[in-house]
Amino acid sequence: MVRYITVTCVFVLLLSLQAINSSPGHAAVIEATVDRMNVQENESLNLIFSSDSEVDGDPDFSVLEKDFNILSRSQSSNISILNGRVNRQINWELMLMPKRAGNLQIPRIAFGNDSSNAVTINVSPASAGGGVIANDLVYLEANVDKTSVYVQSQLVYTLRIYHAVQLRNASLNELEVSDSDAVIEKLSENKSYEKMINGRRYRVFEKQFAIFPQTPGELVIEPAVLDAQYIDLPRVMRTKRLVSETLKVTVKPVPQQAQQAQSAYWLPASSLTLTEQWSNGSDEINAGDPVTRTLTLTAGGLLSAQLPVLGGIDAGAGIKQYADQPVLENVVSNGGFSAKRQEKIAYIPTQPGSIKLPPVTVTWWNTEKDRMETATLPARTIKVAGAAADQSRIAGQPEPDVAAAKGQDNIGDVARITDETKNDAASIAGFSTPLWFGISVALLILWLLTLATWYLSTRRRSQQNMTISNEGRGHLPVKAILKQIKSACDANDPRQVKNVLLQWGHEQWPQQPPTSLGHIAQRVNGRLAGELKQLNALLYKPGGAPWNGKGLWQSLEEYTQDNHKQKTPSASAIRPLYRIAQTSED
Repeated sequence: MVRYITVTCVFVLLLSLQAINSSPGHAAVIEATVDRMNVQENESLNLIFSSDSEVDGDPDFSVLEKDFNILSRSQSSNISILNGRVNRQINWELMLMPKRAGNLQIPRIAFGNDSSNAVTINVSPASAGGGVIANDLVYLEANVDKTSVYVQSQLVYTLRIYHAVQLRNASLNELEVSDSDAVIEKLSENKSYEKMINGRRYRVFEKQFAIFPQTPGELVIEPAVLDAQYIDLPRVMRTKRLVSETLKVTVKPVPQQAQQAQSAYWLPASSLTLTEQWSNGSDEINAGDPVTRTLTLTAGGLLSAQLPVLGGIDAGAGIKQYADQPVLENVVSNGGFSAKRQEKIAYIPTQPGSIKLPPVTVTWWNTEKDRMETATLPARTIKVAGAAADQSRIAGQPEPDVAAAKGQDNIGDVARITDETKNDAASIAGFSTPLWFGISVALLILWLLTLATWYLSTRRRSQQNMTISNEGRGHLPVKAILKQIKSACDANDPRQVKNVLLQWGHEQWPQQPPTSLGHIAQRVNGRLAGELKQLNALLYKPGGAPWNGKGLWQSLEEYTQDNHKQKTPSASAIRPLYRIAQTSED
């Protein structure tokens, strides 16, 4: 019954809000984007306008003809229903060819009374010949954005296929590099555009990869090989194999200055920012009231798996803290990857006074300026006033919301939901039409009643789940985990071996725990890495197959013995580099 009331109220509320958004006077948001910000004078680019609501009128693209030739245009729409909400997306796509070099602005485009945002692109002068032989109908080009990089920093590899004829049965080999440990990640989707070279129009197919070398020395990027067929005049089918040039890049080791720094990680980034936000927006709080601190680290030219932990600091006595799971994100831009790590920590002061939080410091190497830099959030003092609420709650067991933050939910999220509810109520109450005002207020009351009913019905269950979750925690000693791995290997049980290996991986790398066998294989070497990859392939093979765990156990035993024998490196030695975990299952 509660679920039926909830679904009904939410559905009616969504319809009401949709009617409000579609009412006269609601301006549509039209976003203009381009697939490339940097092009040559004789290259095309794709311009896309997107709107999630009805626009006021048809677009007027005539203003574009001042600086661009419009080669083609199309319009599409898409309607989807997600969680009972109807979403509509309208797209206009144009292929443009710049008429001149320089910083050209795509102005605001009028859609009746609505308009899009302006976009500025950089158009460089056309290169003479473009590297393509005058009579070539198909051409292959490969290049890198740098000739030297630091170990574990980003190298962008670009492969372009130029073809003035329609290709058939085309095949391209996989990207191969000399560093077997290098991490290779694809950058966004493949691009397609047109380019005029020597008076002939070519269709260009472009692929980009980010390469993160793991070993200092010379990195060799093997040639790309393209096999394709096409029809030549007079209607003769021809087969052609194209091979790009071999590329070589110098991979520099960690600088001596960075080795001597008191840092457990190595961050070669083109840019880095460290910010914080507090849910209450103030340095004062009452004892017993929760406050959420959000730490955000963003770095250019890195993957999110490379970013260090930020909030692992002890706030000291007089305050309880509960950390949420970090949010990791890789963002693709024209220059490659940018990494983002966001951590939320909920603080609950237990007594009045002043609590001083230590500074948060991140040391990194600026690859653009070739020097070491430090990003710091200064120490912060929180003033805790006397609690206005029941003090027995602070001294005793936490309330369900706090318990949920400890085991399941985040207190900061609960506070944010409350703030958003207030904002929604204010927005609905501010609507000028009296009829909609009454309906909106009534629906809001029904919604709040439903939330209260749901909270009371799930309170006991949440506490039970919290108890079970807390009882299930705890870490086994490494020796006990190894004994379980041996037992599972002796029983030739591949799935049980995988589960216990992941637990072993969490104990080996607690700061960046692996989430798959492929991740563990990336961090070990030799025979063990091969056994892990074979086991991973077997687990994902349809139907399964017999497996003998003897080889894996022997290789794991050898690995643990070798690690135990290794001596602590001297202060002058280069510290081991952090291995980047792959973001997808191997």
